[in-house]
Amino acid sequence: MGGWYVEHNGRRIAALAEPQWEDMFWVSYAIEPLTEDAEERRQLLETDAFWLTEFVYRSKQFGEVADNAMPALHPFISPGRVNMRGLYLTIDT
Repeated sequence: MGGWYVEHNGRRIAALAEPQWEDMFWVSYAIEPLTEDAEERRQLLETDAFWLTEFVYRSKQFGEVADNAMPALHPFISPGRVNMRGLYLTIDT
């Protein structure tokens, strides 16, 4: 049960799945909209600026937040895929 939830204002609006390595620190993910709002769905799939919003990226498996995750400035690597960096969990020692 890997993958990530994308949360905005305390709501889960999308899931990220099917990771594919793209370049040195970048991995792309298929975007699975979870929101019922048509405009929000459109923005998730088409609008660069929307991905620069303050999102929380939560592990589907562990429920923990990836503190350093961020999308690329131009996040769409192809239709329906977003290019991300830092989607990983750290272990406090």
